[in-house]
Amino acid sequence: MRVGFVYLNDDRITARGPGYVAQAVLLAGHDLRFFDTAYTDPDTIAASCEGCDVVMLSVTTLFWRQAQELAKKIKSRGVSTILVGGIHATLVPKEVLACPDVDYV
Repeated sequence: MRVGFVYLNDDRITARGPGYVAQAVLLAGHDLRFFDTAYTDPDTIAASCEGCDVVMLSVTTLFWRQAQELAKKIKSRGVSTILVGGIHATLVPKEVLACPDVDYV
């Protein structure tokens, strides 16, 4: 399975959680494309996710608006499944699922 994983961030430090998830995806034998928004712009991320079977977004509340915009761009590239995780999705899953471009929390 081809998996895109985006850590929404504006800091040059990546949290450990996304790294653990990325490693689990790789150990399960999947093809992973990992992006950090501190290093890669949203348009490049959306274009690079084209052809992925699923894209996972790791989101804090601070980046929820940006995540919604990115999910829409990714969906417009033909990705059928977007999963959102992270603290924001954990705290307010119904709000996250209300986004028309999000399929799973």
